[in-house]
Amino acid sequence: MSSVPAPPQAVLDRFFPAVRSGPAEGVFELGLVLGGTVSAGAYTAGALDFFLEALEAWHAQTLPPHQVRIPFVAGASGGAICAAILGLLSRKAVPHITGMDSPYVRNAAPSGNKLWDIWVNEIDVNGLLATDDLGAGPIESLINCRPLDRVIDEMAAFGRTTGNLSRPYFPAPYRMAVTLGNMRGIPFRLDVPGFDGWDGAAFLAHDDFARFAIPNGASPAAEGEAGKRPDEFWVDPGLVGQGADFVGYDAYALFAAGSAAFPVGLKARALSRPAEHYLYRPYVQPRQSGYRVDWPNPDWANVLDPGSTRYAFTAIDGGTFNNDPMQLVHRALAGLVGENPRDPATATRALFMVDPLATRPARVPAVPTDLMGVVARLLGTMTEGTRYLTADMALLGDPKVFSRYQLVPSRPDLGLLGEEALTTAHLMAFAGFCARGFRVHDFLLGRINMQQYLRTELMLRGDNPLFAGWTDPALRSRFALDGENRRVSVTTTTDPTTYDLPVIPDLSYDGEGPIAALPNTQMLPWPTGALDPARLRDAVDERIGAVIDALREQEMPGAISWALGGMIEPAIARNLTGRLIDGLTASLRRAKLL
Repeated sequence: MSSVPAPPQAVLDRFFPAVRSGPAEGVFELGLVLGGTVSAGAYTAGALDFFLEALEAWHAQTLPPHQVRIPFVAGASGGAICAAILGLLSRKAVPHITGMDSPYVRNAAPSGNKLWDIWVNEIDVNGLLATDDLGAGPIESLINCRPLDRVIDEMAAFGRTTGNLSRPYFPAPYRMAVTLGNMRGIPFRLDVPGFDGWDGAAFLAHDDFARFAIPNGASPAAEGEAGKRPDEFWVDPGLVGQGADFVGYDAYALFAAGSAAFPVGLKARALSRPAEHYLYRPYVQPRQSGYRVDWPNPDWANVLDPGSTRYAFTAIDGGTFNNDPMQLVHRALAGLVGENPRDPATATRALFMVDPLATRPARVPAVPTDLMGVVARLLGTMTEGTRYLTADMALLGDPKVFSRYQLVPSRPDLGLLGEEALTTAHLMAFAGFCARGFRVHDFLLGRINMQQYLRTELMLRGDNPLFAGWTDPALRSRFALDGENRRVSVTTTTDPTTYDLPVIPDLSYDGEGPIAALPNTQMLPWPTGALDPARLRDAVDERIGAVIDALREQEMPGAISWALGGMIEPAIARNLTGRLIDGLTASLRRAKLL
């Protein structure tokens, strides 16, 4: 690969340390990893809503016994939208949607909480199936994306509003990354010996990401980690024009939408960025003794315009090639080759993944070798193959590792786990857009599951130095659990190695009764009947027919096109509509949602 001088050592020391030092005493660092969602983003949004509520209460104390910091957030697809919204809320107060009795559940009035407003109220099937986007221009997607364009504008406008809430758990600046499926590709050339005239083999990298920093009072010229990185966008409308990577909230929201551009279904997004960003993507090569860090040097010769330093590309869903932004978060916490302590008595930082579309183990059917059998399974195989790295999942599932946590949907009252506990996960996770009742359920389930997880899972052993400030036995007794999640009465003589304490205590728990917060049919009814797929048939049929008609007119104008439109298109549209509605109906019936 063509060589490039390594970045200045000062830049490496600040932003690319081989091993990052741990947090200060009495501080625990959490890096958030927000997985892909489609409409199941309602679940992630609800989980983050309670996460914020618990952090607010814990840090509202004058001297909390310990503190939590969230130095970095990364998201893919709908998780990228949630990560971006979290950044918008990083200095703003919002009302929390606490349950079915909330007035915001009963109607779609704006709450001011963008996690709720965007995921529950503003993306709905009526707008997505409208045909007002099909004009003289090219067809951009199967689904009408004008409602999503309005969400982008709304996020940008909300970002420009003033916020003065102190959230000490979000360091300044708030840093996040979105993964991107880069359709154009990042060009590289391998400089290897060859025949005369050989310029080296070329290849394109399509797994991409973009970093953003919301200042929240920090200066780009600040010393240390608080200053601007050379590979990130600094989101500050007051500095737009000061450099190619000083941007406003419109670019911030657009990149997040690019990560959520589900291929074909939702429109791809045209993005651009300084080509310099791609110089700062170190990769580590192990050696017999130690390691070596190399720096990429893209071959822009046939890509950038002469004299230009800006790279334009088309982005689709961040889960297409890179649905697991876990490595970005791990390096933000530990450094290029560092490790996060895993023992419950010594852990000081952890990756926390919110993964709504996780599935429970199931029988894996054999795939036939015929053409249609392979084609039918291909998309699912590609999606599953890009979702996770096996090593990451092994560590998430290891009960002895306390540096990685994973929240997945759960309704133990109904015996449901993973995707099957969600109502938005049907129809390749687009079903939530078809029924507000589904989105309400999954948002509130996210809140309940997060509350339960903070109380019973996101915990460390009682002798961990993080809890050195927990000097009151009554405080420990309020939250202490043994290995079977049973309450422990702690005294000054109780062995702290025999119980666990929460990283983020839920102060809404008064210390009485069962520690777990579990959903039930009274707190959160299963939304049976919230969606009748038959009522979508006409709108789906009209949308499919309009898309086919527009494509025909663009690609096959003339008499043949007219004949095809009159004789064949209606039949094709009806067939596709029937398959879609019948498949959704069967899926909802199996889930007892009809």
